[in-house]
Amino acid sequence: MTVTLEREGAIVVFKRVPDDVCENCGEYYLSDEVTGELLERAEKAITSGAEIEIRRYAA
Repeated sequence: MTVTLEREGAIVVFKRVPDDVCENCGEYYLSDEVTGELLERAEKAITSGAEIEIRRYAA
């Protein structure tokens, strides 16, 4: 799954993010752990001055 996060004009894209599928409806979603990790990584990228950044998610 590819996840795009945007804040204050900065865009951070993560590719190959591990996702789960709901057994009831079939919709894709991210675990709390993966979501937290993405938010931390995006914050670091934005704090370091990135305006556009594309990264491959690696656990």
